[in-house]
Amino acid sequence: MAHIENCSRMQAKVKNRDDLARHVAHNHAEAAQPYCVTLRDQQLKPFVALLDEAYMVRYYVHGKRKGFTAASATEAEAIQKRIEADQYTGLFVDYTQAHQTSFADLLIRYLKEEAPRKKGFAVIEYQINMWLEDAGYERQDLAATHLTPTGLAKRLDGRTCQGAWRPPADCRQSTSRPTTPASRTEGLKPC
Repeated sequence: MAHIENCSRMQAKVKNRDDLARHVAHNHAEAAQPYCVTLRDQQLKPFVALLDEAYMVRYYVHGKRKGFTAASATEAEAIQKRIEADQYTGLFVDYTQAHQTSFADLLIRYLKEEAPRKKGFAVIEYQINMWLEDAGYERQDLAATHLTPTGLAKRLDGRTCQGAWRPPADCRQSTSRPTTPASRTEGLKPC
């Protein structure tokens, strides 16, 4: 089942002297001892206290140890009860990977994997890059690689555009429209 660990920092301090307070990680309690010795040498009475700021709810899923963080003891107890109830009923879903993935990571993954298959890839890329810049992430410029001839060939998955031939825009076409591929160039005026 799940159990709760207090992962809060330890604080070495002197009563009524907040300027002498020092924090130490919860698993390095011995690092506070030399500081306490120097305070005792100054004729002060230091004490070490465990703060109430971070908790870890640990549980096992398919034989692997997982953890969930909480900011308070009541939140940790609520998480523990929810995990145990879900495991008991068989409805437990492990959300640890989902909680570690940010929305920006999802946008970048969509931009790299799904957006190049869309018709408006350049517009989608522009929108996503603006969102990423607003959130403080760097741009993911992929259109330059996907809009090259080799990138387009990969994007089209080997499909060709036969039958979709168009004359260049700067060449003018006569009023009669060619009907067969051989006669397509007959009605064109030279550029």
